[in-house]
Amino acid sequence: MTILEAINKIDTLKPNNYTHDDKIKWLSNLDGLIKKEIIDTHEGGENIVYNGYDSNTPLETVLLVPNPYDDIYIKWTSQIASCLESCKALDNESFIPHDNPHHSLSVRQHMVRAEEIVNNNPLATNYWRLKEGT
Repeated sequence: MTILEAINKIDTLKPNNYTHDDKIKWLSNLDGLIKKEIIDTHEGGENIVYNGYDSNTPLETVLLVPNPYDDIYIKWTSQIASCLESCKALDNESFIPHDNPHHSLSVRQHMVRAEEIVNNNPLATNYWRLKEGT
């Protein structure tokens, strides 16, 4: 399957507003994972060249996973698009947790002590030091 074939299939199966560049990046990320986690861990993996894909990569470039397993590209890009759409939907809602009485009750009953956060998290420790000016 080529980059263009993968993009066309995902656009047919799950119409979306993402650009070709977005989808090329997603395909590049997946092939990067496949190269690193699967191909490079096997004999001969060093013989397969992979430099990633970007907007300058020809759309006729053949992706790493052959048929009959190449549906992974459609599933991968479809899941990313679905997740991003879900995030956008949540961003557009006016959900404010502290307006929820159950959330307020939970926070009052189960408040994490600040010293626990600071003592167990070096990033939090640095944050509090900077905030307090120490």
